Amino acid sequence: MKRIIVLATFLILVVSCATTYQPKGLFGGFSETQLDTDLFTVSFRGNGYTSNERASDFALLRCADLTQTNGFIYFKIIDSQSNIKTTYSVTTDSSFNANSYGNSLYGNSTSRSNVEKVERITINMTIRLLKDKADGAYNASFIIKSIRAKYKMDN
Repeated sequence: MKRIIVLATFLILVVSCATTYQPKGLFGGFSETQLDTDLFTVSFRGNGYTSNERASDFALLRCADLTQTNGFIYFKIIDSQSNIKTTYSVTTDSSFNANSYGNSLYGNSTSRSNVEKVERITINMTIRLLKDKADGAYNASFIIKSIRAKYKMDN
């Protein structure tokens, strides 16, 4: 029983936090598809606690990491889309109390409902990796330092 409580507490803590910078898993994260030697699509999916800003920043960070990993210096965003998926969770709690007196039955009932709206954002970017600076291109090294500092992440 103690293990179940510890596990449930752990899951509540994990689920109640914004998505971290991680490969895509149960609670969100990034993924990519290589389309050519210098062309990628990058996706970052957040959970219900991830802000649009955080999801966009982590998609940019993944673009920058891919740029450096593949031996390039800059990247240019060719296409960018964001998608918000909204779900609703309804919780209902009802109770009924009854008392009998002789042949009569007296009672009362209560009912309570709670509706929770959850939005999950996905950012998709198509990027071209570049060796030389071009108009509208991002410096991968600068993006990495900037975003990692903003979110107090290890380098």
